[in-house]
Amino acid sequence: MKTTETIQEQLSSPKAVSKVKHWLLKNKSKGRSALARFLCGALNITDRLGKPRLAGVHKALRVLESRGLWKLPKAKVRFEIDSNHGD
Repeated sequence: MKTTETIQEQLSSPKAVSKVKHWLLKNKSKGRSALARFLCGALNITDRLGKPRLAGVHKALRVLESRGLWKLPKAKVRFEIDSNHGD
């Protein structure tokens, strides 16, 4: 029986941690999505159809950040909700 590593397990490997930290140092102006795309390509994290598993990588990055493995760039807000809507 073949076992597969979760994305979180893949990203917590010493090799992946090194890649993330190196990328963060070299790409200070880029955001989390660029990092997720890079990791999907570099570590071959894809679904059965070959599409990058971006949502899973984003989640694993946040979980591992909370465990102190790295510090991610601030999340970018794409839109703001108007709290005065309807007043």
